[in-house]
Amino acid sequence: MRNRFTRLKKVAWLALVLGTQAVQAQQLNLSWQPRQDLNILLPASVRVHEANGSLPDGAPVRAMYATVDLRDENLSLRTVGNPANRQTTLEHYQDYNAILAINGGYFAPTKSVSLYISDGNLIEPGIRKSGGNNITRGAFGLVNGKPEIAWTANPIGNLIYKYSQPTQPGQPAPTTRGGELWLPGQAVGGGPVLVKQGKVVDVGTVEGFGAAHLGRNPRSAIGYLDKHTLLLLVVDGRQGASAGVTTVELAHMMRELGCSEAVNLDGGGSSAMVAADEVVNIPVDVPNGNRHSLRKNANALVLTQRESSPKRQVTYIDTDSPNYTEFGLWRDTNHANYYGSTLSRQASANSHNSARYDFKSIAKGKYQLATWWTVDTSHNAAQVPYVLHRGSKTDTLRVNQNTYATSGRWNVLGDFTLGPGDYLELLAQGKGKKAVADAVRLVSIEKFPELPRRGDLRLAVISDLNSGLGAATYEWQVDSIIQRLPRIWQPDLVVCGGDMVAGQGVSDTETLTKMWQGFDDHIAAPLRAAGIPFAFTLGNHDGSRSFAMERNAAGSYWNDAKNLPSLQFIDKRHFPYYYSFTHGNAFFVSWEASSPEITDENLRWLAEQFNLPEARQAKYRFVLGHMPLYSVAQERDSKGNLLSNPEKLRQLLEQYKVKTYISGHQHAYYPGKRGKLELLNAGAAGSGPRSWLTLDKTPVNTVTLVDIFYEQDTLVYTTYDIGTERAAEMAVFDEKVLPPVIEGVNGHLIRRDIAVTGEAKGIFSALSPGASATGTAALEVRGDKLYISGEFTGLEGKLLKEQGAVSLYHGRHTEQGAPLLALKVKSRNGRKGSFSGRMAVQDDEKELLSVGSYYVSIKTDKHPDGELRAQLYPAANQAPAAVAVSSHNSRNAYAVRQTEALFRLSWDKATDPDGDFVSYSYQLASDEHFKNLLWHKNTGRVPGIKPQEKEWYALLQHAAEGEPVTFYHRIITSDGKHTTYGPGKPFQLMKSNEPLEDFVEVPAPNYVFAGKVQETGAGYGARWDKHGNLWLASYDGTLYVKKPDGTDAPFSPLRQITVNGEAFDLRTIGGIGVDADGNILLARNRHLLKVDAASGQGIAAWEVPNGGRAITAPRVNDKGEIYVMSLFGEDPNYVLKQNEQRPHQFDLVRTLNLPERILARTFTMAPDGKTLYFPNPGSPYIQVYTSEDGTRYKKQENITSTAAGCNAIEVGPGNTLWTAVRASGVVPATFHFRDEKNKKMWTLQLPELEGAEARGLGVSANGDTLIFCSWDKGGGFYKYVLQPAEQQE
Repeated sequence: MRNRFTRLKKVAWLALVLGTQAVQAQQLNLSWQPRQDLNILLPASVRVHEANGSLPDGAPVRAMYATVDLRDENLSLRTVGNPANRQTTLEHYQDYNAILAINGGYFAPTKSVSLYISDGNLIEPGIRKSGGNNITRGAFGLVNGKPEIAWTANPIGNLIYKYSQPTQPGQPAPTTRGGELWLPGQAVGGGPVLVKQGKVVDVGTVEGFGAAHLGRNPRSAIGYLDKHTLLLLVVDGRQGASAGVTTVELAHMMRELGCSEAVNLDGGGSSAMVAADEVVNIPVDVPNGNRHSLRKNANALVLTQRESSPKRQVTYIDTDSPNYTEFGLWRDTNHANYYGSTLSRQASANSHNSARYDFKSIAKGKYQLATWWTVDTSHNAAQVPYVLHRGSKTDTLRVNQNTYATSGRWNVLGDFTLGPGDYLELLAQGKGKKAVADAVRLVSIEKFPELPRRGDLRLAVISDLNSGLGAATYEWQVDSIIQRLPRIWQPDLVVCGGDMVAGQGVSDTETLTKMWQGFDDHIAAPLRAAGIPFAFTLGNHDGSRSFAMERNAAGSYWNDAKNLPSLQFIDKRHFPYYYSFTHGNAFFVSWEASSPEITDENLRWLAEQFNLPEARQAKYRFVLGHMPLYSVAQERDSKGNLLSNPEKLRQLLEQYKVKTYISGHQHAYYPGKRGKLELLNAGAAGSGPRSWLTLDKTPVNTVTLVDIFYEQDTLVYTTYDIGTERAAEMAVFDEKVLPPVIEGVNGHLIRRDIAVTGEAKGIFSALSPGASATGTAALEVRGDKLYISGEFTGLEGKLLKEQGAVSLYHGRHTEQGAPLLALKVKSRNGRKGSFSGRMAVQDDEKELLSVGSYYVSIKTDKHPDGELRAQLYPAANQAPAAVAVSSHNSRNAYAVRQTEALFRLSWDKATDPDGDFVSYSYQLASDEHFKNLLWHKNTGRVPGIKPQEKEWYALLQHAAEGEPVTFYHRIITSDGKHTTYGPGKPFQLMKSNEPLEDFVEVPAPNYVFAGKVQETGAGYGARWDKHGNLWLASYDGTLYVKKPDGTDAPFSPLRQITVNGEAFDLRTIGGIGVDADGNILLARNRHLLKVDAASGQGIAAWEVPNGGRAITAPRVNDKGEIYVMSLFGEDPNYVLKQNEQRPHQFDLVRTLNLPERILARTFTMAPDGKTLYFPNPGSPYIQVYTSEDGTRYKKQENITSTAAGCNAIEVGPGNTLWTAVRASGVVPATFHFRDEKNKKMWTLQLPELEGAEARGLGVSANGDTLIFCSWDKGGGFYKYVLQPAEQQE
């Protein structure tokens, strides 16, 4: 009997489905379009579409649906509302700060007559009978976050059951036995069910609805495409735009949209959807519909965000806004569905009437521009023009104001770059009687950074785009800036200072092809697509003369017709290596500067170009070259990183009135000039931005705009820090923070904004505390002579009798300068007098005079190194700011012990308005007026002081342990002319006898500079072999070998070896080590080479496997395994051993996985190989990896005690760690030592190196000799020897 009953139920259900076949044949085929005006303000997981079309019988229909991706965990869908106090769907939306809402189920005046469950609580079970029949009606619910649609009933208590089919008329009331307990978290009833199991169903009468209800009306429905995609839909009705739909037509609509299940909700005047703060449809709570009048419902479905996403900035300009202006005869309309609180306006279509919307309050950026108008199909015009005025451009955008499809919504005109001063103009014209004006909306898509005024010609200067050797991809900020260039700045021409790809050591064609294809994908193709010409100069990583294969690859890429830049070439005979072109009223020469060498051929060709008519007629002339004339960056102040003989080139460029030489390579932006030539050193867009010489400032990636104004004869630079993911946060780089002058191995250049002056003055300051001598000095340029004069009084000692006791020097404040002129002195007693002198000057001296690079020094018998010094500055020079100790506060009492440990105090760096060097003096006194001065310590340009704890301890005298004693301290800042006193602050100290437990910094041992062991060479390592010979590795491919007596070994210098018949030149050396047998190991690009220490003959060779890149300094563990680390952190790291049967070969024992390893030019390790150290070349830390078995390594906490980045590290005697740390702009290069066992470290400053950077370090077996392997500043290998203890005393 049960089986028979089940079969009957299935037959009845099948009849429900088959009963709709005739209706199913009528396809609606509506064309759905995304509502971009709403979607722009919604998360990507919510999307709204709209269709305006007709039903099969021709009746108009307008519908909107929203899809919701339930996989977005930030979304929450709830049923809300108080049936006893009904609200509109808009009010529900606003109360819950929703992003989407739709009306819910049916209701009576004070209750819901449909199922209503909110947050798991049953509010209303819904009605049970209709027309005397027991009914089950359709409902939507979320069960454990998944959507379900079912027929529901309330057969017992407060429990809701779901049923697989509706209760048929005349059947008994549903029971628990025929259903399944339903426990949704949120549910709303309605009916009838529209789609079930992917089929349209017609069950309206079965669910108890009458024919009038099932006819054409406004409708709301909800369904789902799958278990994670909801679809909410409203159909307008009872208005000219839309007749509404029957429940069957609604079912077909939901099925055509892909719903597998769907149910009807309350409709008619209740149908309403709200999204992105707008009423999406036109509800008909009043006849013909009005979006300002919504019906109050019992409940609604609201979609909220658990965490509100950032909102786009929206700007509205309505007809009551002060930014709205009318011209002609306009009047209010009587139209419904106007925007905001003011009626829309209309004017007759003619040539006199117009309206204007001014965008005064917006920031420059990209916006979605949309307009609103009201629709009267009997009068409104079509083809109404909106004219958008943006900068010098205008766009005419025609719209149809005569169609219902545009009513009650924002009509998007497009996405545009707009800013203050732009405006939208509505012309009352078109095909029809009237034009309507209402509101305008701008939605910010992307905010732009501060933008400069555009010149007649705009260049965007980028440089050094590349990343790691052989890479075919680029760092994110490079990709970002290539997208931002056409979008934000829209330059007329992009100029690249070179290093477009990551060559200089790539030896296979496949990698070279991939590199240039990567360049095309990431750089060239996007700019071509944007229609922006790209000019460049080849860099050393693109294809210098020394790397023939790479140079040929560059030529092949650029001479491919599809890659040829769209430039107006004048001479392309030697393209891409050097060429000329014009753009606008400017002539450009890209010349060969990928290496330091300036050939006569290049100079002749350059002169030839500037004699061309195009060059002579151009208003501006520019030269592009990768290598600069003068250095500006740390790690780049060496002859190999600059053009040789820069003055010869500068004279030529000045002769032909070249405005600017644009270069790269230094990886640091500096807007300079020298003489009549401007020098734009472009910063790096890609990897490895560098800090500036003499400046302690974090390096940044940059792009520079050059706006050229022809009439004003002016170039304006605007440079951005591009290291931000949001375009609007790209700060304009403040050039004033850069040094006013930079002096390097090739000479000086000054900042381009510095005014060259002919006068400077200074005030003498005593170089010793407590001295009372004073005086003044002045310089003046008259014609081609510099005249100097001054006076002094109150000297502590008597003037030295030798010539030069009073002299003019070249040097900035705090620098020990070079003497220029011994001055004539008039003095009766040697303590008071005057001086004068003169010398011939040229433009260079005038420039240096303008930036405070001269000083006068007075030497006396008591102070033979100088008693007084006056730094000479122009009259407008200002004093540095005051600073105070920031490392210690006045509230605390700090304990000090009777130890040699250093006790550091520090303060913020003082700003100087002119960018002058600032020196500091630390004063400590026992009284707040500083009359009883205990200490006056000069710290130079270092904003800190590190006396030993025992020095502080001695100040406490008879104080008991733990008894606080109050002192007062302050900081004095000076630029050599002005002195600024910082505030005095209390400083409490107390004695402590606690033992040392943590790491402490102690004074450095007395290592003495003992000269250079080798004058030249780009130092990349130093090691002693088993014979006591010192091997010095130069990056250029040379090994210098010194015997213990300092003389050269017979085979030194060594530049080539042969292994098993194969010759290896040694260029380029990446590091040096000693094998377990005492012979030499050498990292040579991608090869490991072994050299006989006694003869210099080759022993063995090994090449990195395919795909690997350069390797660094080899190291050997106590098992004889050779650790070979890659230069790049993402590449493999290798462990090798020499093959005993084939000693000319190495065997790969294993590779090491070192997660998150950085790029490191060198490394070192503990003798057992279980601790590895990788110094960061640019930042002050050392990565540490440890292992239990020498196979699997874990990253440990970084060592952060170095003052700056470094490229030289060794493990010395007693497993101690030694590094040679580069200068940081203020602090000179240093040796840094760490003893983990004894918890001590020290730092030794090396001012005599004048900022040279080490790329290698030698530590003797007992640590008494150190070799600083200088990479720049002329190179060479500096020797430091530990002074014996008795001499230190």
